[in-house]
Amino acid sequence: MNITKKKDDKYCEKIVDEKLRYKKEKKAVPATETMNKIVQFLIHKCHSERFQKNTIFERTYGVMSGDGIQSRLAVDRHFDASMVVIFQMDESESWKVGHETVEKMKSWIRDTITKELKSWLGSAFTTEWPNKEKQRDSRMSLTQKEEEKKMTPTPLRGSSTNDESRTYDNIMTVMQIKFDEGTIEIKIAFSYDRHIYFGFHYKGLQQHVYEYSSEELGALAKDLLEVMASYREAIEKADSIQEEAFLRQNMMTMFSIVRAHRLNPSQVHQNVRRAIILLKSWKYKLLAAKQIKQFIHNYTIDTLCIAAYYFLIRKKKYTSVEVLDIVHFVFDIIIWTSEKVIRNDLACVLYCSFDDGAHLLVNSTDIEKYLTHCKEPPRVLVIDFIVPGWSFFSILFFSPSKHFFFFWSHYTNKLESLEKDQSCWEEMRSRVREAQEIMRSEGPTAWIDTLIPLSHQQPS
Repeated sequence: MNITKKKDDKYCEKIVDEKLRYKKEKKAVPATETMNKIVQFLIHKCHSERFQKNTIFERTYGVMSGDGIQSRLAVDRHFDASMVVIFQMDESESWKVGHETVEKMKSWIRDTITKELKSWLGSAFTTEWPNKEKQRDSRMSLTQKEEEKKMTPTPLRGSSTNDESRTYDNIMTVMQIKFDEGTIEIKIAFSYDRHIYFGFHYKGLQQHVYEYSSEELGALAKDLLEVMASYREAIEKADSIQEEAFLRQNMMTMFSIVRAHRLNPSQVHQNVRRAIILLKSWKYKLLAAKQIKQFIHNYTIDTLCIAAYYFLIRKKKYTSVEVLDIVHFVFDIIIWTSEKVIRNDLACVLYCSFDDGAHLLVNSTDIEKYLTHCKEPPRVLVIDFIVPGWSFFSILFFSPSKHFFFFWSHYTNKLESLEKDQSCWEEMRSRVREAQEIMRSEGPTAWIDTLIPLSHQQPS
């Protein structure tokens, strides 16, 4: 049995490394090259319009590629990349100035890209805005929202809600650009300091976006963590839910590079990375075949794989943790979570990684406040600590009526609410069980073979 398992593990590693992992040298348009073209196009349009009128884009000073590129965890034939356009704000400026700047810049970038980018890039693409309902809601004043609430019946348990604490999920997102090679999400954020390494042309003429080395990524993460207090203080001083939500979303966007550092090859075991790629390949296969409508976010896949690794490595019987060990554990989590959702329980998946509390974005009080403000508590919380350090893992569940719970650490960096209806969770559970059945009846290699792209399969 052990010999068979070792063979399966080795086969899995080989398939992931040779046939599933994204290899940019095989691509006509690598993600960083495409993003550089987009940035250069926006700079060009800004300069050409400068003689006629001032453009909001002149406020920007640089751009940052998010963890989709920096973590190097893209799947073959499908990269998910984020590009964050950055402008500077003084700490004394009102958050409303930042909010207004973000909204104006979003409009300018959308209009500019949809009109002329296709001819500039010379390749086919489609564009997609964030959820339209959330966009409309994000532009409403608090008074307008209160008036609308009076006319809106209380939703039934399990239905989606529009409470203020979740209004601004997409406030920093401009749009998505979808190519055959993958998806680029454009976002906007402000920084209090002017970080030169995010500056336009930093690596050379028209080289705005690039892959950081492990050393550069570590240095960037350290520099951002050193100025985290300014962002945190602004959030704590917020006078309204609207202000707090905007500042928190901005901070999460700016500090995505810290998460990229946490997922970098120098920071996480290679089998964790392989498991992430394997599960993402499975996700894209299910979505492409329309066997499922929705799936958990890629960030959540990352978190669950890291959590599974640390949980398993601490069990005495695991001297080493293989890719398939992690995959099986994540499968179990999805089934467990789905069953909680179907029973209308609140499932909490908690992954903790920290060095000290000074570097963290959200604490237990924030989570209590978040749950208390929800008219209908979210069905699933995935709490992800992105600061490097020693880690542990726990799964908690509790009644939706409870708004406070204890966990080992009192801090967290990322709170992700997975709002999917019951049918989506039932679908995910069914697909997991199908995969488990293939592994049991035909062996893990049979399931892995179903994930290999046609272009990599041997002719029969």
